[in-house]
Amino acid sequence: SISGPFVAGDCLDVRGNDLLVGSRGRSNQVQIFDLRKPSEQATEAFTIWAGEGESEPWTLYACRFSRDAQCGRIGIGAGAPGSGDGKVVVIDRGTGRVAAEKTFARKSVYSVDFAPPSADGSMRIAFVAGSRGDSFAATLDLIAGVTEANTTASGVPHVDSADAVSDQVPATDPM
Repeated sequence: SISGPFVAGDCLDVRGNDLLVGSRGRSNQVQIFDLRKPSEQATEAFTIWAGEGESEPWTLYACRFSRDAQCGRIGIGAGAPGSGDGKVVVIDRGTGRVAAEKTFARKSVYSVDFAPPSADGSMRIAFVAGSRGDSFAATLDLIAGVTEANTTASGVPHVDSADAVSDQVPATDPM
């Protein structure tokens, strides 16, 4: 048995012997356990902070392993305490650093999943974000060090530039 994480939401994923768990804690919200050693502590752990200089961590609602052979990335859907802002984050497991992220004003991210990687190694993460009846589905493409969010579902509300889901954002860790 594994104890410690407070799981709430779509925050479990398994690949091989690795169990990915998203927790609603103040630190180490993302934890990876080795299923061959269930009584031991997490083998990897990450904390997702609300922002530069912020003292509150994000609340995790979803997390998934990428579908590449190494499960080299972790996708996270989260919401910020108090503001209602949301974020989709992609973490590189090898470095522990954020590979890409996109923040949405007043729209928490409640679900994430990766598409299988393309032949050139590019990845796409799909996510659902929203608040009180104002939801949308979109994708974030990770291509050669550039992140581009594209709307993929109907019903996307008109948004201003602060909320736009079509901006290009440089990835901090190229593939």
